[in-house]
Amino acid sequence: MAVVALPVPIAAASPITEYPLSNNSSDIYSIAAGSDGGLWFNEPQTNKIGRIDSRTHEVTEYPIPTYPGDELRNPFAVARGSDGAIWFTAEAETEEIAQEIARIDPLTGEVSRFTVPGPGLLGCTCAPIAEGPDGALWFTLGGGQGIGRIDPVSDAIAEYPVPFGIQVPYAIAAGPDDTVWFTEQFGSEIIRFDPSTDGFGGFGLGGNGQRATGIAAGPEGALWFTQRGPEPDIARLDPHTGTVTAYPIPSGASAATQIAAGPDGAMWFTQGGRPGHIGRIDPKTGAITEYPTPNPDAGPTAITAGPDGAMWFADFLGGAIGRVAVPHPTTTTLRCGRRMFLASRPSVCTAIVTDVAVGATPSAPTGIVSFSSSVAGRFSPSGGCTTTVRSASTSSCSVEYAATVAKGARRHPQTITASYDGDEMHTSSSDSDTLSGRALGPYPPDAGGARPVRGS
Repeated sequence: MAVVALPVPIAAASPITEYPLSNNSSDIYSIAAGSDGGLWFNEPQTNKIGRIDSRTHEVTEYPIPTYPGDELRNPFAVARGSDGAIWFTAEAETEEIAQEIARIDPLTGEVSRFTVPGPGLLGCTCAPIAEGPDGALWFTLGGGQGIGRIDPVSDAIAEYPVPFGIQVPYAIAAGPDDTVWFTEQFGSEIIRFDPSTDGFGGFGLGGNGQRATGIAAGPEGALWFTQRGPEPDIARLDPHTGTVTAYPIPSGASAATQIAAGPDGAMWFTQGGRPGHIGRIDPKTGAITEYPTPNPDAGPTAITAGPDGAMWFADFLGGAIGRVAVPHPTTTTLRCGRRMFLASRPSVCTAIVTDVAVGATPSAPTGIVSFSSSVAGRFSPSGGCTTTVRSASTSSCSVEYAATVAKGARRHPQTITASYDGDEMHTSSSDSDTLSGRALGPYPPDAGGARPVRGS
């Protein structure tokens, strides 16, 4: 393995804000974005499913109905289904403990229940659930003996026992290749299940004691997962080659827990412990950024992309729901005014930076734009320029560029590049423009003051 009611928000340095629940419920383990603009989460201590509105931050709670001798309790994991409903795993206590899959209608709050058949669950119903590549809901069996699937249309449940040697399936996710992938709770492999063949295959993590926890598909077609062990890290598995690349967490503050793809093309992950952190890794560079939670007692667990362009997480220890403002993507457009220029007369180059976030309110980017040229030339100011706001979503700044013409040069196309460095709420971006044409004198001193000889 290569190593490479409206909650009152807790005051927080950007980009994290936490919204404590009124009952300060802990053990909030799971969170999922609904189709209704809300974030849905479990509340096992109060036996409820909760929802926080991504715009107003108003919290609504839905008690899980119970009946004498037939109690549905301990909701554990939630996921949005292809039918627009919220699905969750829980346990039912009748004559014995059994695992159930339940569905809550986001419009009415009505709960439907579906008992998972099969052998006894050894008293454990801690079963993650996720939408699969086929539109069904896939989950791990609480007793560790397999994985399951429920069809959101027919409600039919199928179970797939795991072969001997797979040590308790845990987190589960849809893969990029129409397969289902899951981690082991006590083993050191990532497991791939092919629904078309009912076949299981494992990918080892090495012999250094690392154990995968959360897993999610990345934007580039790889599987990303969090690892606990001697050196907590974020890892990437290439599903085609089986190659695993690990990226150590810079702070080493705490082990990563869950991971999810963000709207900015990055992978976001949670780090439990006190204090907790939210992390971001760039799949292109492997660069990791960590953000401490404003609540020093927070213990982030699950994380998901919200409908508002932010990342949302469940705070297991703090009894809160957290929001992470994700840096918005930007585009930079560069235009230089003089196309056929005089070497002694500068061209004004203007960079326009635009916030192009989708599903979030755009804001004008701030910060520095730096400039470079493909050949020798002089910029004024030399250190780039600071953007000024032009509209609610754009900003711009300009520099002057003077071409440096070598003695004897007749034509000298030059490519100018503007690079926006980004700020706390905006990603970096760049653009180029080409200045071309005949170099007309008079010529600067470094060109010798001489006009090129025709035909030279």
